[in-house]
Amino acid sequence: MIDPGQKITELTLQSQAGWVLVTAALFADSLERLLLTKMRTLSNKKAKQMFKNGPLRNLAAKIDLAWAFELVDDPVHHDLTVIRDIRNEFAHSITAVNFDSPEVIKHMKKFKGWNAKVDQFDFFVERFKSCFLPITAKRDQELMVNALRKKPAQGILGH
Repeated sequence: MIDPGQKITELTLQSQAGWVLVTAALFADSLERLLLTKMRTLSNKKAKQMFKNGPLRNLAAKIDLAWAFELVDDPVHHDLTVIRDIRNEFAHSITAVNFDSPEVIKHMKKFKGWNAKVDQFDFFVERFKSCFLPITAKRDQELMVNALRKKPAQGILGH
């Protein structure tokens, strides 16, 4: 017979792990899109070769390159690195982990403003938002700059 309390606990842990893994996937995708704004136009085949099978296939490379191109600042780079480390704990642990697990707390402590008294999952979500918003804003800004470079601005009368 299945213990309902144990099952609820397992589902809670799975949803935390799922949230972390989806978050990391969102960052990987967003960073890829941001990096593409600074690259020459790539064919789908070449982009796949670079981002899916090549030097930019892992999240660490995307984080570091976005920082090197000054697309993310130092605090966002730092937090993205911590989020990647937390993702790795959830993705590669052979035991069930959650935001109260010592191996996850070890990484959570690296966040600026970390506080042991707050809900760790909520704090992780806050750090996610503080990184995701600047990345998407920077991507939108770079897309706009690129669009303006491609088509010269015209006056009201088209001259």
